[in-house]
Amino acid sequence: MRILPVLLFLLIFSCNGNKMKENDLSGVYVRSFHSEYAVGVDTLRLDEVSSTSYRITKSSSYQRITNGKLSKNKEFHTQHWLGIFDPQYDVLDIQPSGKVLSVDLDKQEILLGTNAFKRIMNNE
Repeated sequence: MRILPVLLFLLIFSCNGNKMKENDLSGVYVRSFHSEYAVGVDTLRLDEVSSTSYRITKSSSYQRITNGKLSKNKEFHTQHWLGIFDPQYDVLDIQPSGKVLSVDLDKQEILLGTNAFKRIMNNE
């Protein structure tokens, strides 16, 4: 049940009630996951570089599930991206990979494919 502290953390910080300022994407976004193969947390940290570009750090930590048992070892992966925000379509175009992050300013979420990352913290 190592996922319980993470879920409590998400709950506490997701209830902050702050609305995103128009086109202000800076902050930390998280999603937790649990499948038959692994349990973990993905984090996106967006730092504003200019009014339309963001330095994005995607961090993942997870524990594999093998034969129904949770591994004791945590695995970590980090990627660094540059995202260009298109306010007309509310998307971040990731350079040079061509990935697209959809932004929902009202829900304070970023979608990477079907994976929703909830904003938990503003960068200040």
